[in-house]
Amino acid sequence: MALCLHPDDDYEEVAKKLAGVLALVPGAHWQAPTGGAINQARQQLGSEPVKEVFQQVPRPAATESTPGAWLHGRRVMAIDGFVVELPDTEANAAEFGRDSAGGYETVFPQARVVAISECASHAIVAANVAGCWAGEQTLAFSLYQRLTEEMLLTADRGFYSFPAWNEARRSGAHLLCAAHVPRSSVG
Repeated sequence: MALCLHPDDDYEEVAKKLAGVLALVPGAHWQAPTGGAINQARQQLGSEPVKEVFQQVPRPAATESTPGAWLHGRRVMAIDGFVVELPDTEANAAEFGRDSAGGYETVFPQARVVAISECASHAIVAANVAGCWAGEQTLAFSLYQRLTEEMLLTADRGFYSFPAWNEARRSGAHLLCAAHVPRSSVG
């Protein structure tokens, strides 16, 4: 969480800032951990506690007066997917894979992310991460339960399906989805 507050700093610099604050506590004798110690602790922690915190913390950030945040009383949200490159480790390659759809294998392992975010603030309120071969609709399906009645969810045509629509509507949210309409043949 501290890394989010200091996005331009690395682990050790953020730890030193935290240790500096702790040093102000009377009787405290605390030293910042090394980068290696932080990395080791993150590996021991695993991903489940991070996922649990993410499930509880994210929420929309826009207020009533934030420009573009609302449309006819509905908070404007969007769902979309993207791919991120990961550090080139055997564990990442095994867990997430390397994309080879373009006829060549990518240099780095890649993860596919599907997220629901608030359009005005760009705050991500729900996300799923999986290997690069995971489908966006599959990753999106469980995110729909995080919608609320005050939301208007916008989505491109890649997310539209009747099961997805029904799941999202169960939340009470309103939906605005692009749909593919086949061209009619001109005689």
